[in-house]
Amino acid sequence: TQVDALEALAASMPADWLLLLKENPKQLHVRRNAAFYMRIARLGCVRWAPDSMSSAELLDRCRLPATLIGTVGWEALQKGRNCLYMGEAWYAGLPGTIAWHPGLDLSEIPLHMVDPQ
Repeated sequence: TQVDALEALAASMPADWLLLLKENPKQLHVRRNAAFYMRIARLGCVRWAPDSMSSAELLDRCRLPATLIGTVGWEALQKGRNCLYMGEAWYAGLPGTIAWHPGLDLSEIPLHMVDPQ
């Protein structure tokens, strides 16, 4: 589930990182149950981005874009950024894509840039 992926990602992040979440604008909040938000709230390193913040702004300000399979991964690649994916992303295997796995050192990923050709 998405929460399982968020918990795994949060557990593997360096201690000084924050995990900033942005809901997909097409996601209706009514589809989420209280348990979803309660599990996320227990992760001390998680914050919610304002709905008004664009994906482009988030990409410009973050250390490492991460997604399950979302288009933000593709958008990151187009900006010359690496992206971490945790699902079956259609762009998996392209230069700059990194599949999450237990033990992955996330702090090394942002140091490498991608040629956005």
